[in-house]
Amino acid sequence: MVEDAYMTKCGHSVCYNCIHQSLEDNNRCPKCNHVVDDIDLLYPNFLVNELILKQNSMGFSVYTEAARPFLV
Repeated sequence: MVEDAYMTKCGHSVCYNCIHQSLEDNNRCPKCNHVVDDIDLLYPNFLVNELILKQNSMGFSVYTEAARPFLV
């Protein structure tokens, strides 16, 4: 489950901890391998985070399944 989704400059949404680890390892997007130069170039993905909050409050995975193609 993605928590605290952030968007890379290549347009992928990744949980903050995952992208932070990927940047420490190799400075690349874990989805497409695009170079991500700086963690400051990551932005919160408010839509995905809102979908996650709704899913958690409703207790089922419809929102997760709808968002899955956009997440790593």
